[in-house]
Amino acid sequence: KLEGDNIYKLPHLKKDLQLKSGTVALRPPCDEDVTLDLDALESRLDDEHLVGEIVGMLGPALNIVDDA
Repeated sequence: KLEGDNIYKLPHLKKDLQLKSGTVALRPPCDEDVTLDLDALESRLDDEHLVGEIVGMLGPALNIVDDA
């Protein structure tokens, strides 16, 4: 988590056994920190998209050139 890699071994959910017993977990547990990080990432991506739209609308009037 601290080194920035995306290697994470997902735990086996054993859905076949859960189906047989009738206790399928539709929402597997997730660490609260991971959920908060994903929410922050989604918010940042939304903000970056909005900035891109604003630059697209105002760019020609302000002579802004997108080098990307």
